[in-house]
Amino acid sequence: MKIQNQTASIRQCATKTVVEAGWAPTIVIALHILLSRGFNAYAAIPGVDLPMHFLGGVAMAFFFHRASINGSKRGLLGPFHPTTHVLLVFFATCSATVFWEFAEFVNDRYFDGHTQVGLTDTMVDMSIGICGGITLLSAVKRRVARLDSHPVEGESA
Repeated sequence: MKIQNQTASIRQCATKTVVEAGWAPTIVIALHILLSRGFNAYAAIPGVDLPMHFLGGVAMAFFFHRASINGSKRGLLGPFHPTTHVLLVFFATCSATVFWEFAEFVNDRYFDGHTQVGLTDTMVDMSIGICGGITLLSAVKRRVARLDSHPVEGESA
């Protein structure tokens, strides 16, 4: 019975998170596809890569931010704590930037893509994505602190 309740909580948390925050990474990925396939913008405008990685970091951090809050509210992650929340969102965003670069590598290696110019490009892309995540965490800092001092079931940060 406990496993069924936990499974239901996970499902409800995932659904709530996708509804609340799934739009952000979806928009960034759709914009990426539009720019790369529709306008060939990455080849025509080399600098467009950097703001896209920044926006990707912001979008993923927002998604993980909402997932962390929803997970805490449902008892899946334990009680909400601002430091734990920031660390979880930060490291999840770092992981997402690494996996995005893995996807670029696979695309280049096996599907004749031309997205990674070299190691420096990859490291800069990951750094910019992480900066996007830090920017989001800085923007929601007050709301996160408020959630810790006044945990309200219906409040969203």
